[in-house]
Amino acid sequence: MPETKKVIGIGGIRRDYWQEQEVLNLYYRFSPRAWGHGYATEVAQAAVQIARRYLPNVPLVARIRPANTPSIRVVERIGLRRRPQWDTAEHQLFVLPS
Repeated sequence: MPETKKVIGIGGIRRDYWQEQEVLNLYYRFSPRAWGHGYATEVAQAAVQIARRYLPNVPLVARIRPANTPSIRVVERIGLRRRPQWDTAEHQLFVLPS
């Protein structure tokens, strides 16, 4: 049983469009007090499982600001790979290989 019932963050996948293609956007946001405990990795892994099971033909992507190295490590840890050709001025794009 958790020690507290306070919300520490959110995460999941949502349908979106990236460069005119339908994608599933992986997202997570956590309170700084929750950083470094593996919660983002846990949420991201669950999101990948859901995407693979229910929407296997829709690419799963993560858009991450280059300075956010902890988030980059999370998506690399769960198997997403960077696609520099799809980067923008603000974000690097990572894709789950099919």
